[in-house]
Amino acid sequence: MPMPPWGFALVAAVVFILLGLIVFSYRDVNNRHHDEVVPPLPELAAGSEAHKGH
Repeated sequence: MPMPPWGFALVAAVVFILLGLIVFSYRDVNNRHHDEVVPPLPELAAGSEAHKGH
């Protein structure tokens, strides 16, 4: 083996921690850009009569 078994566990733990930090860094993107999103049209809202197949 190229390294002892605990080395593989260490590499896996570091990779998971790095991926977790990357995911954690995107946690507030929706809130920062919330005012830039165009509100949906009322006629396309869920539960609207326009989408009931009439």
